[in-house]
Amino acid sequence: MQQVVKMTDLGEMSFFLGMEVKQKNGEIFISQRKYSKEILKKFSMENCKSMNNSYVSKEEVMQR
Repeated sequence: MQQVVKMTDLGEMSFFLGMEVKQKNGEIFISQRKYSKEILKKFSMENCKSMNNSYVSKEEVMQR
């Protein structure tokens, strides 16, 4: 692709389209923590109490 398009290597990305990207041991972790903090700040809720996520994984559903 570098032969067709002029490219510059900027190293590992840390943010992409507002999402935080962390790369470690061949894995990629994508988080919206920064976006979430900005939303909480916008509505003066930075100090609100956290709550467990109600997300249920596909594996958990299959085990039931």
